[in-house]
Amino acid sequence: MLQKAWPNVAPENFRDFLNGLDAEGAKALSIQWACEKASNPRRDESVRSDWSDVLTQTLTEPPYAMGLSYLGAKRYNACSKVVALEELFAEEWTKLEEKPESPAISEARIVYLSRFRLPPERAFSVWSNLATKAHSLNVREQAAARLALDAPLAPPDESPQWRAFFASLLSASEDDSVLYSAIDGILATQGPSEADNAASVSGLNAVLHDPIDYWDGDVHSYAVCAAYKLLDDSSSWQKFVDGLHDANLKPVIQSLVDDPSGCTNILP
Repeated sequence: MLQKAWPNVAPENFRDFLNGLDAEGAKALSIQWACEKASNPRRDESVRSDWSDVLTQTLTEPPYAMGLSYLGAKRYNACSKVVALEELFAEEWTKLEEKPESPAISEARIVYLSRFRLPPERAFSVWSNLATKAHSLNVREQAAARLALDAPLAPPDESPQWRAFFASLLSASEDDSVLYSAIDGILATQGPSEADNAASVSGLNAVLHDPIDYWDGDVHSYAVCAAYKLLDDSSSWQKFVDGLHDANLKPVIQSLVDDPSGCTNILP
């Protein structure tokens, strides 16, 4: 019900409302809703301040970990507009930056922190090393997904750094979730010229040449369509296609290479 209609709850009543809910999913969604409500630019400044206070207190309490999967792509992104997240979780962000291989933070806590949006520069600092160095596959997946969500917000002068990272991730990973996020990232940071996107195209080529055949084909489909979007020049696309002659592509993927018109249903 909460996903369709939200009750009119004032900041001073939010904690009681939250405690009155039974399901962790409903509680997690309620925090998401409260952040979005508080971040509305038309919100009265005093009311925004009240929401900021109550949300700051709420976010520092044990999270409703079992309900985080209900948040969807928006996650707790809006919370960054009303809560000083860098300061609130300062010690934990630093731990993630200093020891990404094995940070002194539980995996469940890292998953929770990945639901929040940091300023792009800090987000890259925190999550890029975790996406490649964390011992936990789940953490690497969450870190890559967080970066892909934040990539569109990267300032133009930082986009090359992000783009290079996502391109390298395409060659360094064989996990489908990480690869999806990497492809999302290179599309979000697409450069203006073919030269800017050369490393991204090379990474997509590597994905399509991967001999390990355990994917259901979706990652390969996305890789084909991402390359097609990056190489809008017909001659460049044909060179890319010619370079796949020795790739062991499934028939459905080869059909997409031969006729990429189906990419309209695959690309975001």
